[in-house]
Amino acid sequence: MAGEPDMHHVIVDTDGGLDDALALSYLARRPRVDLVAVGSVHGNVPAAAAANNSLRILELSGDTTTPVSVGAEAPLNQPLHLGHPEDPVGALAGPPTRSPNAESASEQIVRLARQQPKALTLLALGPLTNVALALLTEPDLPRLLGRIVIMGGAFAVTGNRTPDAESNIWHDPEAADAVLSAGFDCTVVPLDITRQAVATREWLAALATNPTHLWGQAAAA
Repeated sequence: MAGEPDMHHVIVDTDGGLDDALALSYLARRPRVDLVAVGSVHGNVPAAAAANNSLRILELSGDTTTPVSVGAEAPLNQPLHLGHPEDPVGALAGPPTRSPNAESASEQIVRLARQQPKALTLLALGPLTNVALALLTEPDLPRLLGRIVIMGGAFAVTGNRTPDAESNIWHDPEAADAVLSAGFDCTVVPLDITRQAVATREWLAALATNPTHLWGQAAAA
């Protein structure tokens, strides 16, 4: 219809946390969003667990077709640290009925970007290891992707991992350096912004009144 925004074709890169699960559920239901693919990465949970969480969240959102690939199990050079090794999303959502693809998440990014040049947005919700690995395979990736939106960083606020570091960047700073200096059409959404979106106790209580849906169970927990 005239005046409506164009369809957004999105690849999601996720480390399997609760915030990522809510974002994925939202995107799966969002009009004019074409969820092209999902890739998992280490961060909150192991990459394999993040892929299973993504598959299950998509199923709960009515999506049984979007491909999901397992990505990097560890940072480029740093030791692996997991933010939530107890995997709260997996405990809430349960196992998926589908399995991830054999293709890795970085391979998936490169293949799709080559197939649909300038048409795709990459939404990176976790550490940037998969994107850095994709850059090694395809140095022209910044020209092939339409844009990349990164949840990460802390500019004028205190970090959530150290006083100076936000978690997603802290997990793999070498990958972040490679991606942020590569020349992508890039938007960074840091803690400065995300800390302004507050889940109040009243809002959570309202969500928890509907225990038949995942978001109600998550809010109750």
